[in-house]
Amino acid sequence: MDSSQPAKPKQKSERQEQESRRLTVQSREGLSIGLAITVRYKFDPARLDFIHANLPQPVEKEIVPPVVSSVFRELAPNYTVREVFATKREEIRQSAADRIYSQLGANGIIVKEVMLRDVQLPKNTPRAWKVCS
Repeated sequence: MDSSQPAKPKQKSERQEQESRRLTVQSREGLSIGLAITVRYKFDPARLDFIHANLPQPVEKEIVPPVVSSVFRELAPNYTVREVFATKREEIRQSAADRIYSQLGANGIIVKEVMLRDVQLPKNTPRAWKVCS
């Protein structure tokens, strides 16, 4: 490549976006659990016209966070604190990822990865473990 030519700027569709958020969900026992979630995604270049014409802008604030939050809030009450923290953590992450892929994909948003980075146990953890047993 000729170094005298400026590099082409990346279009928004080529740039990967990342949504990281902390949210609180309820376990099967009704206890509050904190989750740290990151979703890596990009816009489908073939659907940019659709995205800009039909979706609320900015998509990274108006579409992605509500979808991610609602999916985890729908799933979490099916699991105990112990399952969310340890025994079924990957199952929960995968189930959420499948739903997020589907919902965002329908809107031209290609999800690259869904990470469940941290689980914050309820403040009264010893009681929570007894409830789980």
